[in-house]
Amino acid sequence: MTSRVLLGCFLAVLLLPDSIDATCVSGVVSSDYCKKDSSIRCQSQVKHVRFNPPFRKTPTVMVAISHLDIWNGQNTRATTYASGLSPHGFNVNIKTWSNTHMYRVEVNWMACL
Repeated sequence: MTSRVLLGCFLAVLLLPDSIDATCVSGVVSSDYCKKDSSIRCQSQVKHVRFNPPFRKTPTVMVAISHLDIWNGQNTRATTYASGLSPHGFNVNIKTWSNTHMYRVEVNWMACL
């Protein structure tokens, strides 16, 4: 039974690309650089991404941290997520919390329809 399932999945992967009309775009968003001695904690930043040209409807968006520069004197706590999705763009939210000091974070994103 397992070999049949694997064979079916393999055939589906071979045949799938011809049947999909997918449009994807990707990019990288960088946070602002925050100095350790700054009075600003820089724990939360929002960066807007604009699609040019816009999608015909709202795409699915994936975000992931690809670069993390954080002070090593405290625990590392960081998260990122997409919000405000539309055919024209979305927001990349970059957050740390507690006593984590973020110097800079880069987030890779991909949007597909």
